[in-house]
Amino acid sequence: MRRAAAVLALLIVLGAATPCAAAPGAGLPAGAEPHRAIRRDLPGARRQLADAEAALAATLARRDAATARIAELDVQREGLDEERRQAIDRLRDARATLASRAAAAYVRGPTTALELLVTADSPTELASRAELVRGALDGDRAAVDAYRAARQAVTADLADVVLARDAAEREAAGAAAELPAAERRVGGARLTLLVFEAGGEVAVTGFVFPVAPPYHPFVDDFGAPRMAGTEQAHTHEGTDIGAPGGTALVAAERGVVRPGGGPLGGIELWLDGESGTRYLYAHLSGYAVGIAAGTAVEAGEVVGFVGDTGNAAGQPHLHFEVHPGGGAPVNPYPLLSVADAVGRLPTPVTAG
Repeated sequence: MRRAAAVLALLIVLGAATPCAAAPGAGLPAGAEPHRAIRRDLPGARRQLADAEAALAATLARRDAATARIAELDVQREGLDEERRQAIDRLRDARATLASRAAAAYVRGPTTALELLVTADSPTELASRAELVRGALDGDRAAVDAYRAARQAVTADLADVVLARDAAEREAAGAAAELPAAERRVGGARLTLLVFEAGGEVAVTGFVFPVAPPYHPFVDDFGAPRMAGTEQAHTHEGTDIGAPGGTALVAAERGVVRPGGGPLGGIELWLDGESGTRYLYAHLSGYAVGIAAGTAVEAGEVVGFVGDTGNAAGQPHLHFEVHPGGGAPVNPYPLLSVADAVGRLPTPVTAG
């Protein structure tokens, strides 16, 4: 146990990677992030954007400062004579080798002669195992000796140059690795704010415009009277998006579909989204192959086709509704208009 602890400590000192817990979202498709529904909170959305922009600026500043530090240390190194430069290079190489050997030793773990004796199936296997372990341990000792010799060959100030440059490289690499997430966080926060500023009640991260091109310009017709003067008079609970019959309809987010229908909506499709939001697609001409009750779909996957069934005869279009939390419908126009303008809404990445 003492040896394993010492090796782990050496890994940490040398900056080597150590195993970590599985990231949230395990089980999702590669590269996918969970969809989330964000209820209207204009001041909160503004604060979120400001925080995301500040975090992005800080990450950029870290990267730039580390890059400048690397350049500064390289200038210092170039000012040294060749022999001292070679000494620094040997120290860096020995340090990298030692980190690699320490990582291998940590994975290998402590191995005693008793363990070899208990687990070996034959004297031949015992001898083979012992030889392999001796070779590995000899390699560990050789790496330590090489590091010590290289360390003693340079003065303290030159060693500081090596260590400082390694630290700056790790800082620059770490900041660069964080940038994509920071940029997505800013993009998601901006688009969420756009939806709320347009009057939207809910923003859904990863939302995809439900009609594939080409489609016609659409208007905010939520709440408009429909079939006035008849027994079926009602107010419009969605947004109508005109498109040629047969145009593909896609899943607005990852979820599970449920086909349905009625005299007004004709051929319909409900999508229960991962975010907890429920969507209604109405007036379809039909479903995509494989679509049935309980079918799981990805955002952007074709689920059906534009039609004019129900009370839409002669006017092919998609009637699209948004039900946050599966409850009463809200005006989908702000969400649709932002998605139409910029495409898929990025999923903000949460820290940690």
